[in-house]
Amino acid sequence: VHDLKSPLTSVQALVGVVKLSCEKQGNQREVRYLDQVEASIDRMSGMISEILNGEHFTVTTPGQVIQGLMSQISVAEYVDLVFVDNQLPDVKIEVNVTRFSRALVNLIENSYFAVDPKKGEIWISVFPAGSEGEPKVCFSVKDNGVGIAREALNHVWEEGYSTRSSHGLGLSFVEKVVTQSGGTIEINSSRGQGTEGRIVLPVC
Repeated sequence: VHDLKSPLTSVQALVGVVKLSCEKQGNQREVRYLDQVEASIDRMSGMISEILNGEHFTVTTPGQVIQGLMSQISVAEYVDLVFVDNQLPDVKIEVNVTRFSRALVNLIENSYFAVDPKKGEIWISVFPAGSEGEPKVCFSVKDNGVGIAREALNHVWEEGYSTRSSHGLGLSFVEKVVTQSGGTIEINSSRGQGTEGRIVLPVC
């Protein structure tokens, strides 16, 4: 991952040179395109920094997280099965955005492997949690799939654990990301009743 920074810096410098030339020639349309390229490079650079440093946190909102998440999965084969109910789009939370988004994707993909491709539904919900004196926000990923056997629930937090025949969770990464964000996660499931993963985070 470190090696990504060097060529990205070179690309950024070259774009800057081309943009300066376009500005001198009055090519405003090309300048606008290059502005978008620069913005994309900045976002990629930020993502790389967050991947490199798991303790790099950013103040953001559930609305921004969900928007980025849906953009990330927009080309996935399961995107039409995903529905969103965000009751708290504007509250402030502090997370490593790249890793937290990846954790949510992990939960969504686990749900996808558990649902019927024709009848499956995966709900991403955001709603209040905690108490009035200690407000928190809950991110829920819930499906109407096959559920998780009781014996499998005892192992889902183990690093490297995954079995598609049960649910294929492998939640150790998700748990680590949530814990580093000062949050908690729990999995509720039973055979034939679907599965729900609940991530609870403090509000800034």
